[in-house]
Amino acid sequence: MIEEFERRFRAVGGQIGCDKVLAHSYEYGYARHLADLQGRSIKILEIGVGGENYADGGQSLFLWKNLFPKAEIFGIDIYDKSQLNCDRVSTYIVDQSDVDSLTAFAQRYGPFDVIIDDGSHHRKDVLTSFFALMPYLVNKGRYVIEDISTSYWPSYGGSSIANGFMDTPIDWVKRSVDIVHKHDILFVQDHLPKWDLLSVAVYSGLAFFEKGAARILKNVPESSGFYDNQRETDRARYEAYGDFFKGFSIDPLKAVNSILNPLNG
Repeated sequence: MIEEFERRFRAVGGQIGCDKVLAHSYEYGYARHLADLQGRSIKILEIGVGGENYADGGQSLFLWKNLFPKAEIFGIDIYDKSQLNCDRVSTYIVDQSDVDSLTAFAQRYGPFDVIIDDGSHHRKDVLTSFFALMPYLVNKGRYVIEDISTSYWPSYGGSSIANGFMDTPIDWVKRSVDIVHKHDILFVQDHLPKWDLLSVAVYSGLAFFEKGAARILKNVPESSGFYDNQRETDRARYEAYGDFFKGFSIDPLKAVNSILNPLNG
């Protein structure tokens, strides 16, 4: 099923001129995370239809229409793309950097089974959409961020030098590992979002987040006292630095500056 979906993705995408195939070869990742949704009545939302002109873009929307014959396809863009509207495909003017607009749209048309961010790729816009729309993703739904490598580029609000010290989509891919393992973290992590992730997968330029609570399979029961012992040990070793660690997890650059500024006089 996966290999056949990948083949169809490549064939259809190439035929209609979709850059998911021609420029990025994303079919490998998509096949491994969306193939199981074929034949189901689902809602797919894509951020970014493409092009500034009225009739430009839409290749991705028609790719999804072809691959998912029972899906309802939604596309949002800052430009009017209504000329592309047709059976099962509808477009709307929504700014992905505007939380209120995103929320209003999602409340009206969601929840969605798949959300794909192929919009501006700017750090702030990607994160704004991610946090605004994740609550409107169904359980076991998939959130996809395309061209995530822009997190390393200053033109998109990212950096390669400050990588790991900035709030970027790549940084949230890394933090998502913590979200998946919430049940094993010894203390409440206020900086993490309230929603759960079942899994996170990364390919070159492409990230998939599957929403849902991870299966909790603990080999050591709470009644054994193991976790209490681990909490006590953790506190003894690191509690004195707790405020710094918490600040670092929220804003690494600010935390580093709090150390460097006094040293630099």
